Amino acid sequence: MLLSSRPALAYDEQVTAGVAAGYAFLASEQPAHTAALALDATLGLGERWSLGTRVGLLLHPAGGSKTPMGFVSLDLLYLVDVLQVVPFAGVGLDGLLSDGLGLGTHVRAGMDYLWSRDLLLGADVRACVFFAEALRLTGCLAASVHASLVFDV
Repeated sequence: MLLSSRPALAYDEQVTAGVAAGYAFLASEQPAHTAALALDATLGLGERWSLGTRVGLLLHPAGGSKTPMGFVSLDLLYLVDVLQVVPFAGVGLDGLLSDGLGLGTHVRAGMDYLWSRDLLLGADVRACVFFAEALRLTGCLAASVHASLVFDV
C-alpha cells in the first residue's frame, strides 16, 4: 500500500506559532538602539500567501529613563516556496504603545528554513515608518531571528 503525503507547499493550510528576538534602531529626535522580544504566528492562505502577526516588547538595554515599548504588527507575506528554504517578502501595519499610540507601516523580507515538518527557523529584516507625532518616532530598522512550530489546520 502506498502512503500518501501532502504536497510540499510552504505553509498552505498551516499555522505557525513561535518566538522571535532581534535588534531595532528607532529613528526619532533621540535615536535609540533596542532589543526586541516577540511572539509571532502565521496562517497560510494558499500556496504563495500568508497572514502573519507579531506581538512583543522593545527593550532599551542601555538603561536610562526609557521604558519598554509594546508593539504589534500584522503582515501580508508573499512566499517563494523552494522546498526547504522559503524566502518571503511582505507589507504590514504596525502599532507601537509607549506614552501614546504610534501607528505605522512596514516592508519586510526574510527567509525561513524548514528544519522539519514541525519546526522552522528563520530571519527577517523590516523597515518601518510611523505616523504618530505623540511618540516623536519617524521610523525604524529591525532585524530578527525566529523559531516556530508548524501545525496543520
